[in-house]
Amino acid sequence: MKHIITIIFLCLVNTSIAQENHLFIKAEELFTAAEHRSGQLSPTGKYFSFILQTKEEAYIELVDISEQRIFSLASIAKDVRLLNFTWVNKDVIYLETSSKRGRNKQTLLTFERIGNEFKTKAVVLEKGYLVNILANDPVNVLFAKTERINSYTIQRLYKVSVEDLKRNDFSNAKQIDKSNKNLIRYKYDVAFKRVFGEFYSDETKLVSVQYRTLEKSNWFPLFTKPNKDETIEPVGFIGPDRLAVLTNKESDTVVLQTFNISSQTLGDILYENSNNDLINAYVTADGKLNSVEYFKNGLPFREWLGATTNEIVERLRSSFESGSPNIIDESSEFKRLLIFVTGDDNAGEYYVYDYKNDSMTKMVSVYPKLDKYKFAPSESFSVANEEGVEIEAFITRPQGYDANVLLVRPHGGPIGVRDNNLFNREVQFLANRGFTVLRVNFRGSEGFGKSFRKKGVGQFGQLIEQDISAVVDSVLANNNFNKVCAIGASYGAYSSMVLAAKHPEIYDCVIASFGIYDIPLLFNSTNRNTTDEFRDKVARVVGENKPENQAISPVYYAQKFNIPILLIGGVLDRIAHYEHTNRMHYMLEKHNKDVSLVAYKYAAHGHLTWSEDRHQAALEVDFLHQKLNIPIPDIAFENDHNKEAYGYDFTILSEYLQNGDDIDKDLELAAEYLVRAEPFDSMEASYSMGVRYLSGDNVKVDHAKGIELLEKSVAAGHPNAKFRLGTAYMNGWFAPTNDKRALDLFTQVQQQSDVLKVKLALAQLRCLAEDESVKDVQACVDEFRLISKQLINREDASLFSQSLARTLVKDNYTKQERNLLIGLVTEAYKIESFAFELSVEDVGYFEYIKSAVFGRKGELNYLTKPSTGELLAILAEENLYLGFDFEIEFGSFLSSSEITMILVEWKKFDKDGQLVSIKIEPITGKESSTWNDYFKIENVEKGSSYQLSVYDVHGKRHFQQKFVQ
Repeated sequence: MKHIITIIFLCLVNTSIAQENHLFIKAEELFTAAEHRSGQLSPTGKYFSFILQTKEEAYIELVDISEQRIFSLASIAKDVRLLNFTWVNKDVIYLETSSKRGRNKQTLLTFERIGNEFKTKAVVLEKGYLVNILANDPVNVLFAKTERINSYTIQRLYKVSVEDLKRNDFSNAKQIDKSNKNLIRYKYDVAFKRVFGEFYSDETKLVSVQYRTLEKSNWFPLFTKPNKDETIEPVGFIGPDRLAVLTNKESDTVVLQTFNISSQTLGDILYENSNNDLINAYVTADGKLNSVEYFKNGLPFREWLGATTNEIVERLRSSFESGSPNIIDESSEFKRLLIFVTGDDNAGEYYVYDYKNDSMTKMVSVYPKLDKYKFAPSESFSVANEEGVEIEAFITRPQGYDANVLLVRPHGGPIGVRDNNLFNREVQFLANRGFTVLRVNFRGSEGFGKSFRKKGVGQFGQLIEQDISAVVDSVLANNNFNKVCAIGASYGAYSSMVLAAKHPEIYDCVIASFGIYDIPLLFNSTNRNTTDEFRDKVARVVGENKPENQAISPVYYAQKFNIPILLIGGVLDRIAHYEHTNRMHYMLEKHNKDVSLVAYKYAAHGHLTWSEDRHQAALEVDFLHQKLNIPIPDIAFENDHNKEAYGYDFTILSEYLQNGDDIDKDLELAAEYLVRAEPFDSMEASYSMGVRYLSGDNVKVDHAKGIELLEKSVAAGHPNAKFRLGTAYMNGWFAPTNDKRALDLFTQVQQQSDVLKVKLALAQLRCLAEDESVKDVQACVDEFRLISKQLINREDASLFSQSLARTLVKDNYTKQERNLLIGLVTEAYKIESFAFELSVEDVGYFEYIKSAVFGRKGELNYLTKPSTGELLAILAEENLYLGFDFEIEFGSFLSSSEITMILVEWKKFDKDGQLVSIKIEPITGKESSTWNDYFKIENVEKGSSYQLSVYDVHGKRHFQQKFVQ
């Protein structure tokens, strides 16, 4: 009987919970950033450290492994991304961060544990990067400082003490090297104390690798990296004049081979796998090889060259039902190993193995919210193609509900790319929704040697698709699927179209994303694409630019397709230019084919946000259900979790169509998706439909129904519903005023997310409330004053001004209360007097005239006075606005240089006569200032009217104008 290592689950962090029969994955839990990442042991092994990522911030977390106690060591602000961290010694951590603008920053974090508390100190370092912690030198580290000179960057390599680095002090540091502009990055070999440098040649466009010692300034050549068909990468020194390298210069697959520095020749092969390229090799601190890594059955497989370690690894592998364990860190002092487990059906888990107790303790899951799901394992197999070459493939079958549909999913590239059996969000989402997914490593794929990769070059629509079809035929011969569709992105989109055209008897639909469909267009889609250098690059993948390429381009045989097709494109795509998708869509429509197009306005060659990933996942599943006539399974209604999952899918589909920000707006279809979401009791759907019933957006206005749906969403915990409903009760919009209910709702939202708009709403309520138990003008003013001192950008300042303006126009204040508010305005805006006379010059419709000078703003010119019946027609014009021009007179008692404030409010009368404030803002200026306010009303509805009102800070109305239909 095998000896299985005991696994203990750490009680401080999330652990796996019992599986239910079948839970549909919530897209927002799958398509999101890792919650726990970058796991490491501290140098002594006392702590397990990792990055905890929340929506707002990132944290460096420490787990005392022996005490099973967790600590937050440091937090990173929400507008900064924590990229990674490195232990410098047991008391110092080096942090790498990046701002939203892409500016990288390096920080040294020093800490000291006092009892159960950590005292920390952070120092921002000079621009540069940590090269090596010098494990054999407890005092110093290697640090490279970067300096921008004209259009290029130079680097200076320093040996600096950790104590000096803590102070960001390089005055005592020893400068080891000053680079030229061609250096890419420094690296360091610990065993033989040598510095590596990679240098890029502008002339040859190649990268050369050189080395030097810490003591001598001379650089010595190692080798020049060859073209893309061959590779040579240094692993580490294994002798004074010998280097271990990963290379395929003298072999078909990538092998581990010696390289003689003096003779500049390759020597003995240290390790070779005849069927698979090596992807990594590892050298110990004393320069000895200890392991190699390659793909086995689609998973990275690390083969240890020492018998003792191999025995432990084999026991580790037999201890897990899902995923493949890998040793990623170790500590000699506490005799511990850090194990990372991942695989096709495991999104990632960290364990610590303790030699002393021969046991493992689970630390964290990478995605703890996914622990409750049972993911689908993938079966690895191979099929011989027509030439007898074995083609690797993976099939992933549903684990619960099964729609009995096969999705053939070719990978992108196609040259030098491969599919694997690592955790794949898209595959798991489709399998979870009931679809079987088939992936194929066809000729041209990476990882199987040079000759296998080269066989795919120039085989678009030919040998590549023959390989895929050979695997599909084998799968269909042994399985009975009701439907088969092809689905892919990039080259996979092209391949999906080709497969459907070549085998119409097999395929029932196609989903093609970010694809290429016109091969000749690859060679001339932009001016850059017409250069010889770029065309040579394309030819190394596609083959030569020749007339025959039209015959393998789906654009030119669109008439062949007689199945539903969903095309998905990124308007900003500069790899498979959006024109490919545009042409394919045009030709399919021209031939009256069943084609749908979704163009993401801000996507490139793939998505830039998690929200877009979620939307596309829901879009694809809905397309398959609709076009293949697959009903929603009964188990989708069996529990609240499953209803939420499906409800979310329909809601996000509706939201994208409703907003029109990222895809074309379609209010009618958006409303249809919300109606389909309602049976799932989705809080998102209830919220969105509630808002629609209040506004009459593509549904008949029904305030009572809208409030009812918002209350339903509130009961489910929706923060936006709480805020929207609280605002309605505070202002008496769509429902009678209810100050206590508004206070309760705003307080709940603040507990979920203490954002600025919630703080402002609570302050506003204290002023506006009619209920004396809620109203507290002094508290209102104090909160506004506190908020005014915490504003960090224009957006926050604008939100503050609008909220304060809405508070000031109300007339339910005593004289003492009004004076408190005026004092606040005086302090916040530096205004000394509020007395003025207003005279209106023009009011009505204004036309926006673009400037003839490039880069200069246009202006709004007065067009006509308001006239009954004109509103709908006039505002339908894109460049027309409502607005007014006016003048302010202070009178003789005020200097013309003084500043005053007015309040401008726009309200809307909806179809039922309900008056709702839609815009309010304060305007400040001098008597001589240009005074005006304009408002562009989107989606003007028949029967609706608008009202403009002007007030002073005392709440006195100076002007009012209605715009009616």
